[in-house]
Amino acid sequence: MVAMNTFRFFVAFCLACVWVPLAAQESNPPKPVVTVALMQGNAPFNYADAASASGQSGLFIELLDAIFKQLKLPYEVQTYPWARAQSQVQAGRSDFMVTVPTPERLQYAEASAQAVFLMHMQVFTLKDHPRLEEIKSVRSAQDILSLQLIPISNLGNGWHKANIDVIGIPTTYGTTDESAAKMLVYKRGDILIDSAVSMPLEIKRLGLDGKIVAAAEPFAPLKFHLLISKRSPYVALLPKVNQAIATLTKNGTLERLAAKYAKLD
Repeated sequence: MVAMNTFRFFVAFCLACVWVPLAAQESNPPKPVVTVALMQGNAPFNYADAASASGQSGLFIELLDAIFKQLKLPYEVQTYPWARAQSQVQAGRSDFMVTVPTPERLQYAEASAQAVFLMHMQVFTLKDHPRLEEIKSVRSAQDILSLQLIPISNLGNGWHKANIDVIGIPTTYGTTDESAAKMLVYKRGDILIDSAVSMPLEIKRLGLDGKIVAAAEPFAPLKFHLLISKRSPYVALLPKVNQAIATLTKNGTLERLAAKYAKLD
């Protein structure tokens, strides 16, 4: 009988040892972390960096750091192919993304009141192009059409298709930014229109900065906002997000960060 009582006490003690930590975990559940879905390998906007706390570096990371510091919230970066990143936000599996608030995206996400980044589209051409002075006068798609210039772009450049192709300007397409820049050097066209931030970086990486120059005033910018999934538990934070962005816009933080990445010399 003594042995049986001792055994029962031992079992009860073991169960208590298991139950107490479980109860403690239930009363103090892990704090959820805000997630931001970004396109993977999207330098200079975001790219893998093992030395960074988020595992990513780049312009978007610095913008997000500033915004979430204002909000006093930790956040986690998740990178995917761009189509999947958007579907993650659409399904509510990720909370935020940084992009242009198109009508399609606004069906499943709310956009910040103010943009967090303005991406200008720049006209590039060859430094020794015989029509360089004419190209410098380009201010619109209509100018390109009137001058009968042949533009080059990459297949993923939706802006080009919506703003240049749409008025009947024939475009020569490369598959990537790299191939588009090389096609300009090979004189497959007269001009290349792309991001004033990412394309100069690609031109430098290819060692073509001595051959290709920015030749005209940038086109009106694409406005990138912080978008939050309508299915996110954090969607009620949008007013505070707007306040944080307004503060960072007013004190010049967002503009300084963008200028830092546009500085290419």
